[in-house]
Amino acid sequence: MTDKNNVVTRAFQFDRVEGTQADVYDLSVSSETPVLVRDYNTGELYYEILEHTDQAIDMSWINGGSAPIMVDHRRDSEGMIGVIDRAYIQDKKLRVTMRFGESELAQMIRKDVDALVRKSVSISGPIFKSVHTSEVIDGVPVRRVTSWKPLETSVVSIPADQSGVGFGREN
Repeated sequence: MTDKNNVVTRAFQFDRVEGTQADVYDLSVSSETPVLVRDYNTGELYYEILEHTDQAIDMSWINGGSAPIMVDHRRDSEGMIGVIDRAYIQDKKLRVTMRFGESELAQMIRKDVDALVRKSVSISGPIFKSVHTSEVIDGVPVRRVTSWKPLETSVVSIPADQSGVGFGREN
């Protein structure tokens, strides 16, 4: 989903990293699954596809060691519950290795993740370039995002991308 500030959000699920600390997880946070969005300027509905290539994704921030794990895209320090240690592209998905913090909220969310109560995550960050394509899905036009920068990942209740990314989901 893209908001009025041209910031994209997507959602996925987590997998625990084998042989690591109990609070370290590896998960997909975005894919090339088409997501139906509305252009805030024109009101037009279209499907948005985030390209997952080294050329399309600016990984400078998300691989810098400071990219946060948030709750519901809250933009305050109290909403931060963890940090992304590493990001990489695999099988046309953006994956991250992350760990939860020690705050009460972070540990509460981690417990819900471990209990498979909270499974979904979402990314957000600016889109720098989006192109109209000749593709159509169910009569709806498709735009491809060919330049974007993930800034954070959030644990969310309802993800935009419901393709099987996030906590406890395969691939």
